[in-house]
Amino acid sequence: MKVNANGFYLQVKLYFAQKPYPLKLGHLVSIWTAFISDISKGDAIASAGVLVCANLFPGRNTSDHIMIHTTGGTAGICHIPIDYRKSQPLPGLMTLHNYVAGGNDGVNGAKILVCVKSIGAKRKITKKTGGECELVEVVLFDHTGEVRMTVWNEMVESAKGWSPGITILLISNPGWKIGYQGKGSVGVASHTMIEVEPEFADAEWLGKYAVGLTKKESLCVEFPEDVWDVEAAEYGAYRPLYTLAELDNWYIFPT
Repeated sequence: MKVNANGFYLQVKLYFAQKPYPLKLGHLVSIWTAFISDISKGDAIASAGVLVCANLFPGRNTSDHIMIHTTGGTAGICHIPIDYRKSQPLPGLMTLHNYVAGGNDGVNGAKILVCVKSIGAKRKITKKTGGECELVEVVLFDHTGEVRMTVWNEMVESAKGWSPGITILLISNPGWKIGYQGKGSVGVASHTMIEVEPEFADAEWLGKYAVGLTKKESLCVEFPEDVWDVEAAEYGAYRPLYTLAELDNWYIFPT
C-alpha cells in the first residue's frame, strides 16, 4: 500500500498477517517499524512520488505495529494532495475529457479528479488461469464527461463505502484499458494512487457541482393543469419527479 504522509508517499509492505488486515482506501493508519529504505534512486516507482519504503512484520518483530483509525478524530488529516499549493493548480491534474482524449497516453504524473456517479453490484468471474475473482464497476464523472473504473478483490470493500454524487476521488497515475467496443476504462495499476475526499479548492468545487447536478435532475416541476407534455417529460432538460400521492391528487383515474 502507498500512504500519503502529508509531504511524501510512503510505500508499506505488510507481511505475516494471520488474517487479512481490514484496510480500505482512504483509511488513516499509524505505523511503527524498525526498517525504512530509500527507493528514490533507480526505482521506477519513484515516479509516482514514492521516496521511501517501510517493511512491517507484525507478530515477528516486536517493534512493528500498525493501527487503523476508523473512528472520529481523524477528519482532515493527510487529505491534502502532495504538491498542492494554495491558489495554484495541482501539477498533472487534467479533466476527464482531456485524459480520455490523450492524457492517458504515457503522461507521467497524470491526475484526474472525479466524483462517484454509480456503483454496480459485486460480481464474480472465472479467470483464464483458473480460480475466481470479485469485481465492481464504478462510474466516475466530472464536469466534462464520465468514465468507468473497475475495482477488484480487496478494493471492493472500499467501493462499498463510497456514496454516489458525494464521494470525491483524486486518482494519480490511473491505468487505462480499451474494451471490446473501443470504449476506454480507468483501472488501478501498480503505480496508481487513489485519495478519498481530498481537501483542496478543485475538490470543493467539484463537490458543489455534483450537488447542483443532483438537484437539477430531481427538480419537481409543477404538474400541468391543462396539458401533459410527454416529450418534455421524457426528453426535457429536467426530469419531473412526483410522489404517488401527488399524482393521485392531480389525476382522476377513470372508473
